[in-house]
Amino acid sequence: MSGPQSIIRKFLIKQKDDALGRDRVGVDRFGNKYYQYYSYHGLPTKRIVLYKFFGTNQFNQDPHFLGWLRRNQILPPTQEELERLYIEHDAFVQKGIEWDEE
Repeated sequence: MSGPQSIIRKFLIKQKDDALGRDRVGVDRFGNKYYQYYSYHGLPTKRIVLYKFFGTNQFNQDPHFLGWLRRNQILPPTQEELERLYIEHDAFVQKGIEWDEE
């Protein structure tokens, strides 16, 4: 849905990100948003995640972004890479469920 409200909302979010000196690098399947902050000189400083809560004090972490958050990886996973990893993970879980039912 791309009405005038969504255009204004995207513009306001972009203005806030620019004012804070950050870029959104990705969103995982749980709705968590990952940000990279930059200094005045344009150098990357810190990496954070804004969790989307699922009830009282409950949230889910995506293990595919943890390497980037802990600075073990230089680049965050791309959306295509995340989709591939999610499909592999779901197949792995399904195989475990099938094995458990036997």
